[in-house]
Amino acid sequence: MNPEDLLSEIRAVLVDTFFDEDLEVSRSTTALDVPGWDSLSHTIVLLALEQRLNVRIPPGTEFANVGELVDCIQLLQAQNSGR
Repeated sequence: MNPEDLLSEIRAVLVDTFFDEDLEVSRSTTALDVPGWDSLSHTIVLLALEQRLNVRIPPGTEFANVGELVDCIQLLQAQNSGR
C-alpha cells in the first residue's frame, strides 16, 4: 500500500476512535495534536490498525508522529508480502 493510502487508512481509524469527522491528519500529526489521544486510545488505535491492515506492530514500538507510523506499517506490509 502506498504512503498516501496508508495515511488515509490511519485517518479513518483516528476519526472512528476519536469520533471527529473533521480531524485533519498529516505525516507530522502527533498524539498531542489530537484531543483525547492518551495511552489507552493509542493502544486502541494500534489494535484497530493491526486488524484493518493485517499487520502486527511489535510491542513497544514508538512513533514520534503519524509519518513514522506510516513508514513502520509500510515496512511491515513489505515484510509480510515477502513471506
